[in-house]
Amino acid sequence: MFARETFMYSVVLSQYHKLYQKYTLTEYIAPKCYYVCRDPGREVLVMRDMRFEGYQPFLNSMFVDYDHMVVALESLAQFHAYSFIMKELEKSTYDEAIKVCQPVSRETHGRFLQVLQDRLDKALLKFEATKYVPVLENLKKNCAIFIEDFSKTDRTCICHGDLWKENILFKYKDNVPTSACLIDYQNACVACPAFDVLYLIASSTDTALRKTHFRHMLDIYYDKFSSSLIEAKLDPNKLYPQTSLYSDLQVVGPACFIIANTALWLASGLQEDGHVRSMRVWNTAEEKAMALKSYKCLIKTLIDDFYSYGYLCMCGKSGCMHKPTS
Repeated sequence: MFARETFMYSVVLSQYHKLYQKYTLTEYIAPKCYYVCRDPGREVLVMRDMRFEGYQPFLNSMFVDYDHMVVALESLAQFHAYSFIMKELEKSTYDEAIKVCQPVSRETHGRFLQVLQDRLDKALLKFEATKYVPVLENLKKNCAIFIEDFSKTDRTCICHGDLWKENILFKYKDNVPTSACLIDYQNACVACPAFDVLYLIASSTDTALRKTHFRHMLDIYYDKFSSSLIEAKLDPNKLYPQTSLYSDLQVVGPACFIIANTALWLASGLQEDGHVRSMRVWNTAEEKAMALKSYKCLIKTLIDDFYSYGYLCMCGKSGCMHKPTS
């Protein structure tokens, strides 16, 4: 993970800055990397503190609102577009990147898959004797397959791999977010762009926002992605048409839910042990009970929303429109 992160900051994002200057693109905002040491036991990554540029984390609630999601999606769209630009115009750097940021698989991300399955086990315990058990069981059984699927679409690029609101900094003017800075590239990987898009929406918005703006949020992402490629005189309809985005969303749906379940369990303050623990600490049984109730509501509505999009079904397969009965 450290190797991927240092490579992203020192090589890939540095190359993005060169692309911005060489092809007169709209700038992709990222922290400048000053120094890297990869020696075992002496690992160091020194980079610009973006607070000095006016960026700060969103701490108001577990989920962002529409205005924050707009700038986050636009920044993600630029990140993906720059990857396609690099692939087309600076291929040697892209070829180097895909060797470091390998697709997620059982061989390269075994521990990560174990964590995902453990969180599905926890979800199954909390949803015992409900109509959601079959889909959760199938997601657990085929977890590795679904996770590997999001790197097997026809068109891939360098993806962030873990983009939720905890890994985004925002800049404001008159209390309105004007831009976003993506951070923490430890899980960067070659994957389908649709994965980052859907995972960001699934993990960082509530069901009310999704019900009102889901299709619009996809359009915001693609409009920015398309305009960024056009700036480099590349054709988005050849590199990654909007129809491919929509079809890929069905492929990556199960993986996005699986990883979002892990993020929401963590954000709800329910992970009390292990290497990565919840930042929130609940001190009373009542607080823990309320947190668990909130988590179950979030997962229930996320499953229901994914059913309505056609990304999940009761058997856990993507693209099936069978919805759970009341």
